[in-house]
Amino acid sequence: MARKKKPQVAPDVTSEMIDVIQEFNPCEWVVQFDNDEPVVFTDNSENSTNKQVVITLGNNSNSFIKFTDPNTGKFFKLYARQKQV
Repeated sequence: MARKKKPQVAPDVTSEMIDVIQEFNPCEWVVQFDNDEPVVFTDNSENSTNKQVVITLGNNSNSFIKFTDPNTGKFFKLYARQKQV
């Protein structure tokens, strides 16, 4: 019989935490490989209405996104696969 996973409890958000959250405008979104220099994969301008990046991956073998660092050739890949049992 499979064991039930214990639900993770989200931490309480305090006013002190809210004070340290910074909004970036304009903004750039990056990926970072190990401690290498971050690589920008998209950005927005001050006047942009795009305030977030949404990545959607379907449940098929052609559903992936791959980020490659142009300087090192290292890559980071998000993809769908059959559930491992």
